[in-house]
Amino acid sequence: MLGDEAPECGRTLEVIDVDTEDNVLMVKGAVPGPNGGYVIVKLLERKVAPSYEQQKDRIREDAANDRNTLWRNERTRAARINAGLFEE
Repeated sequence: MLGDEAPECGRTLEVIDVDTEDNVLMVKGAVPGPNGGYVIVKLLERKVAPSYEQQKDRIREDAANDRNTLWRNERTRAARINAGLFEE
């Protein structure tokens, strides 16, 4: 890591308490940097993983779309063969 890069804590820190009177944020875990140094705290928006049911529904929709595409392709191919535009 170079000097112009800030270290990151990752997602392991947990905010325990906020003291607005003394302007103190208490966290559980190790914070990188020197004692008395500045720390920038940002809100982390995590992506929520889809539930098992949502995953099954998405797979069913994808399979249905694939079947419809295959059916359209076969229908188009049959029409081209009947019109003499495509040979088997």
